[in-house]
Parts: sequence; C-alpha cells; structure tokens
Amino acid sequence: MISEPQGHAPHLASSRTQPEAAAFHFLKRLKLPCRLLVAYSGGGDSTGLLVALAALRADFPGIAIMAATVDHGLRPGSADEALKAGELCAALDIPHTVLTWPGDKPKTGIQAAARSARYRLLTEHAIHNKIDLILTAHNLEDQRETLAMRRTRSPDAMGGISDAVLVERAVWVVRPFLDVGREEIRAYLRRKGIGWIEDPSNDNPAFERVRVRQDLATATPEPDSRADVGSISHEAAEFIHSAVQLHPGHVAEVDLERLSPADPAHRLAMLSLVAFLGGRDHLAGKETAGRVFDFLARGEGMRLAAERVIQDRRGRSLFIGREARGLQQVTIAPGEAAYWDNRFHISNRGKAVAQIAAGDLETYPIIDSPQADRLPKSVYHRARITIPRLISGDPGAMRVRTIIPQCEHFLPSGRLELANSLAFVAGLEHFPSLSLG
Repeated sequence: MISEPQGHAPHLASSRTQPEAAAFHFLKRLKLPCRLLVAYSGGGDSTGLLVALAALRADFPGIAIMAATVDHGLRPGSADEALKAGELCAALDIPHTVLTWPGDKPKTGIQAAARSARYRLLTEHAIHNKIDLILTAHNLEDQRETLAMRRTRSPDAMGGISDAVLVERAVWVVRPFLDVGREEIRAYLRRKGIGWIEDPSNDNPAFERVRVRQDLATATPEPDSRADVGSISHEAAEFIHSAVQLHPGHVAEVDLERLSPADPAHRLAMLSLVAFLGGRDHLAGKETAGRVFDFLARGEGMRLAAERVIQDRRGRSLFIGREARGLQQVTIAPGEAAYWDNRFHISNRGKAVAQIAAGDLETYPIIDSPQADRLPKSVYHRARITIPRLISGDPGAMRVRTIIPQCEHFLPSGRLELANSLAFVAGLEHFPSLSLG
C-alpha cells in the first residue's frame, strides 16, 4: 500500500465525499503495477473522475490511466461528442479510444440494451489491451436512484449499486465515486475551470431513472445497506457449502434440517440456487419468492413448480431440478458456441454441425447423467430428460461448461462469495477475485 505523499496530506484528512479524496482512497488500495480504463462519456461525473485521477497519478508510480468513450449512435452528434471527449484526454495526456455500438438499435428497452452494449465494448477493449480494472463514475445520487427503483419492484430489496462488479467473468468494473454527490463533482470541475457535456436523456421523464431522480430531489435519503448485503451473502454462502449437494444431472439436494425459511440468508441462498438450476438471469420476484418460502415453511405438500424448476420434498431432503418443459433445440456450427437453456455454454470444436436438445432420447448426453440409485425415482426420470444431449454431430468435439446465469455476465462484489459457493457445489472454477488492498 502506498503512503500519502507529503504534499497531499489534505486527501487523507478530507472526506471521501470529495472527488480527489475519493480518488486518492481508491488509488492507494491498488496493487501495482495497474492499468486503469476510465469509462469516459464526457458528462460531468466521468469528467470529474478522469480529472481527479489525472491530478493524483504522479504520486502513484506504476499506475497507467487510459480512457474510452462509447458512441451508442442514439442521437445526432454523438460521434462528434465522442471525438470531443478526446480533447480533454489529450490535454491530460491520457490515451483515448472511441468504441462504437454498430447495427440496428432496439425499439424498446433501449437504456438496458445500451448499458449491456457499453459494458461489452469496454470489457472487450480492456481484455485486448490488458487492462486490470475499468472505472465508472457512478455517484451517490445514482446509488439512491437505483435502490429506489429496486424497492418499487421489491419493497424488501436491500442492495443498490455495488462498489465493484465482475463483467463476463473477465474484468472488474470499480466505482470509486459511490460516496460522492453529483453536485460535489460539478463544483470540483467548476473550481478547475473544466466543462462537461450534458446528456439530454438525463432530463427526459420517459425514462424511469429520471422520474425517480425527480421524486428523490425532496425525499429523505435511505441508509446505506451495502454492509448488510455483504453479511447476508456471506451467511448464504456458508449455508450452501454446508447444506447443498449437486448430483450428476444438475439436481441439487438441500438438507431441510439445516434450512430456516425465515432466515434472510437462507432465503437468498435458496433463491440463488433456484435461479442457477432454472437458468434464470435474476432471482425470483417477490410474489414467486413468497410461494417458494410458503411451501418450505409449511412443510406440507411434496412438490412445487416455480422459476422453471421443480422442488421435490422427500423426508429430510429437498431435491431441486429443471422442470421438463420449455427446453429448446439449438444448432451450433463448427467452430461456434451457444448457450443452451441458459444453463450450459456449449462449444463445437468439430467439423460437423451439432444439434443439442433434451428429451427421453437414446442419444449422447454431453454432461454426466443422473444416477438412479442416488435420486428418488421421479426426480431421476425428470433429470434424465432435462440434460443436454447431442442429436447430431461429433461427440468428441463438444465442450460443455456449466454456467451460473445470474453471475455469468454481471457479478456484484458483495455476491462474490455466494457465487463461489455455487461454483464449489457445481465443481466449477471460482470467479476471479478483486485485486484491491
């Protein structure tokens, strides 16, 4: 860890709610050498992050700073704005790249699609250029807005924006400014005499975040719940390690004597397990989760279908596996790969086209088959017809990787231990850790 240089004592003394102080506290946690990529839009927040990092970099030898601007192509002049962003980078002697989002844009859900494209482009650029960390300038107001939006969908939602997220199992994205207010960033830039670009979509009430932002302008701030989320995730991971076994055929067995359905950590563990086995990108919503925990708490009834899985209670054990419907066939060309049922990533390394499907077929299973002597009869037969099978192609050319869909593309740092507990029971490699001191 780097000690603070003599000339920058105010950084340690000042609050982390100020831009340079927050940037300093982030930089001194880095393990050197370290290559940083700032996601730079030209807006006030990312400009503040870029300027603060540039102001401090001389005190942190071994740190290299680069910037990339994503041109989404969603409005006239966006290409010119992306190029103009490079002018400040040049003035700060920071290498700058423009990344473009090509092709037709969706008619609906444009903000979510743009976000996915932005992270994909930044991650690909980071991998290609051996970047260690991507930095975004999400701030305190972004945190409050995100938490408010999540609580409209689930009143007991705890977590807002994570201080770091692992993207595509490859690169960590870190948010050094989560404790810094939007106005503090802009006041900092005004003191520096540096301008920024205002995105007109930030004032468009057609977008949910803008409406929430307007509502929060006069609301009492919510308390920070990041520590609570981390604690519950830790306990959920411990429960999975101690009470869950994954059988061949992608069937989990849960020790019901260890399960307390009212425990928030156990609830998170069970919802994570259900999402994993059902091929879901997100945990079940409030209504479905309520059905799951009512079923578990009552101790009555043998079977429940929810979130594409069947939960089958047998004595002291609960068996969870994919239900036998909605399983589609996929075709994978030579040299290509595909996700199957959002549970497996399958690569075809052969020269023949491969067709993958499920069903009670006398075809080649491409994962370990369930074992009849280890599972209840009905659970075994259901597992047998829900695993991926090769309908045509070269069996020796198939490479299959089990995925944890809710962690595959975006994994918040607070859920890393929980994700690794799922990886452990599934026999998968652990997710890359975040290298911060």
